[in-house]
Amino acid sequence: MDETYVGCHEVDPTFLIDLARALKKEGRSAATVNNYMQHLYGLFTVAETAYKIPLKYEDMQNAMRTLRKLKIVGKANKRDRRPTLGELNVLMGEAIARSSRSNAAPLHKIIAFAIASSRRLSEITRIRWADINYEDKKILVRDMKHPGQKKGNDVWVLLSDEALQVIKSMPKVDEKIFPYASDSLSTAFTRLVGRFEGIEDLHFHDLRHEAISRAFEMGWLDLPGFGGERLAHFAGLSLECYRALEAER
Repeated sequence: MDETYVGCHEVDPTFLIDLARALKKEGRSAATVNNYMQHLYGLFTVAETAYKIPLKYEDMQNAMRTLRKLKIVGKANKRDRRPTLGELNVLMGEAIARSSRSNAAPLHKIIAFAIASSRRLSEITRIRWADINYEDKKILVRDMKHPGQKKGNDVWVLLSDEALQVIKSMPKVDEKIFPYASDSLSTAFTRLVGRFEGIEDLHFHDLRHEAISRAFEMGWLDLPGFGGERLAHFAGLSLECYRALEAER
């Protein structure tokens, strides 16, 4: 999308709708366009009253109402993909073999930790040795994903015994436990999956879905305080999605 400079007084519902259309035309999903517009939404809520910037909240409301009707913005499609035990065995076996043959990242340990901890890949690669409380079996998850707070949302969460075992197996060669770039690990996982024709449409984030689904199946989330502290899943709707998916199985 070409850069366009306009004055605040020129921003009206039509301009906002055209902006969203341009974002969608570049190949972005309705959910991604919605995220862009929601960030602007926050600006419109305070611009006029707090800073006397001529951006009208009503204009954004009207634009979003129209964009939803036109389906230019929308919610992300829910995934219910879970790896089977057979798929995990194959992937772990290949990851172990590849790790022993080269200096590649120990992808098998990262896969195991993701399932044992329910943490996102970006969170996993930020965990430091100093962030572990062995006595209470907790780790400090830095900048945990939150719909209204991108930075500084550091939260202590419980760890399973299996997750702690993975951590203890890692060598202390860096201040971070898993000193790898999350993008590189995501690419490595995609390539690993691609080596097997029988494994289709499996993403690294599906391991988190597997972890949370297992927690429901084993009844862990029924324990007082355990679910929220272990998973630290701020969007209640997200947990309801997992409940609904498990109820359908």
